[in-house]
Amino acid sequence: MSRNSLPKNLKNDARGLALKAFRALRQGKTGQEALDGALAGSSLPQAEKNLASELFYGVCRNRIRLDYIANKFLAKPASLPAAMQDILNIALYSLLFQQKIPAYAAINSAVEQVSQSYGKLSAVANGFLRNAQRRKDEIENPAWYENGTFAGQAIYYSIPLLVAELWQSAYGLENAMNLLQRSNKRPWSGLLPGPAASKDVLLQLEKACDARLDNGFCFAPGCLPENTLALRNAGQVFSQAPASWHILHELGLDKWQEPVWDCCAGFGGKTLALLRAGVNVELCSDVSEKRLSALAKNCEKFGVRVPGIMLADAARNSTSWDGNIVLDVPCSGLGVLGRRPDIVADMAKFAELRKLQGSILAGMAAKLQPGRKLAYITCTLNPVENELAAREFLAENSNFSLCAEWQTPHEHLWLDGMYGVVLERKS
Repeated sequence: MSRNSLPKNLKNDARGLALKAFRALRQGKTGQEALDGALAGSSLPQAEKNLASELFYGVCRNRIRLDYIANKFLAKPASLPAAMQDILNIALYSLLFQQKIPAYAAINSAVEQVSQSYGKLSAVANGFLRNAQRRKDEIENPAWYENGTFAGQAIYYSIPLLVAELWQSAYGLENAMNLLQRSNKRPWSGLLPGPAASKDVLLQLEKACDARLDNGFCFAPGCLPENTLALRNAGQVFSQAPASWHILHELGLDKWQEPVWDCCAGFGGKTLALLRAGVNVELCSDVSEKRLSALAKNCEKFGVRVPGIMLADAARNSTSWDGNIVLDVPCSGLGVLGRRPDIVADMAKFAELRKLQGSILAGMAAKLQPGRKLAYITCTLNPVENELAAREFLAENSNFSLCAEWQTPHEHLWLDGMYGVVLERKS
């Protein structure tokens, strides 16, 4: 059996689906791709699929902490078969975070799977998990990790030390601690009602939501209405991270009167939010034909006009344009680590992204006509990609002025970290 093989006699349950997703993740898939692939061919009830999603993302979100515990309790955990490490991580996650699952059930299930797949290694699994159970109070204490130092807090909240130190340097210790805690939490969900949403649906969402934000409804983890999928399929609502529509409001984009080109449009979340607000989005472009295809389908389902769609690279685009521009640029994603815990953070990647962002911003700004505006937006918390990038651009382009700037408050408990700036070409 190769190190990346699935365990023998894989059970057709939530843990089995999660193990399939972990295997795909190691093969280079993104977290969402890996999980979608595992769930796609499953006939399990939705409750089991939801549990598989929680196990997969829960382990990914807490990977650094789980690895730290394994290295404390096991001699050479990295030498174990990869799938066995996944089995142990799922069981350890259940012990620490899933109060509704009895400890004995999490342990016995993991030991049984290891026994069937890896024979005598079941004794290692049993000893490790029993030890973790006995010392649960200890490993739930943040002070246990590197004696409670800042580096230990980064481990406890499973945020790469590189990122934690970047936040501390840029925003100060208190804000960095806020960001560590927020980034380790399960993300909130958001629903924006469509133009055809009935009064009954609006009333239902009003009663069920945990918070209102602008024209949308926000839900704490696990609290989406049971009929959300039916509402989406009927075009009554569409799902979007609340911060993604809120930043449009904070920057004033929902009040724009001029034609808009949504560059780097992706699946069209911001396009839909702008169209819903009555903004004249005339053109959408992206480098992915798959994402653009989904954008068109989402507009049709949601009951809004489908803009012109163009497959194009924002960094190499010769199209002329007389209107405003939205740039939701590729970024390091440090503001959405709770939603995308599979993101890999390293300085080389940051440098490559910054170069690409600069190329996109400069190229699209050159197309902007006098009196028109450009919004530069990221979902990261990294000054080099955010406010410093904007200041650098303004310093090099005296014919532009800053109209608006906003970043998610560091102390906000659940809203994703977003940054945006609106630049205007002077008349």
